[in-house]
Amino acid sequence: MKTAVTVGAVATLLLFSCSSLKVYQDWDQSVNFYQYKTYAWHNSREILRDIDSLFHDKIVSAIERQMSSKGFNKKGSDPDVYVTYMSDDDEQLRIDTNDLDYSMGSAWFWGAGIETTHSTTRTYTKGALIVDIWDARAKQLIWRATALDIVSENPVEKTMNVYQAVAKMFSTFPPQKKF
Repeated sequence: MKTAVTVGAVATLLLFSCSSLKVYQDWDQSVNFYQYKTYAWHNSREILRDIDSLFHDKIVSAIERQMSSKGFNKKGSDPDVYVTYMSDDDEQLRIDTNDLDYSMGSAWFWGAGIETTHSTTRTYTKGALIVDIWDARAKQLIWRATALDIVSENPVEKTMNVYQAVAKMFSTFPPQKKF
């Protein structure tokens, strides 16, 4: 049993260490984020639901989990901040080419050999998730996080990747004010 747990832990570590997930954050340096306590979803949430309701619900759940863990309470009206998100994906093409050269002889005389080139192509989907937080009263964007990753076809992996991406996006939220 102990071996199975160890193998599982190592496999999970390798899975996440090989991830292509990239996260970028930007925020208004003049804002004191600790003044905000409540949030609400802006109307983009209703628009995005029509695109892919299953995936939409997973994104919303992941974001709400992070907002709650950061001490924010969801409020129906008159919140301190609004939360919005956007997502997009794009099919990418990757071409890998290998040149193989098998030769006999040396640089001093002609020899015989075979040279081959082998190319493989594959398509994959690259996804982007952008989460914005707006000051509700000033109607100004105060924080943005962007996550870029390869989107899995497997629904279980896709869900796990959404939660991992959102957790990484919120890992340093709220930002510390620099003096």
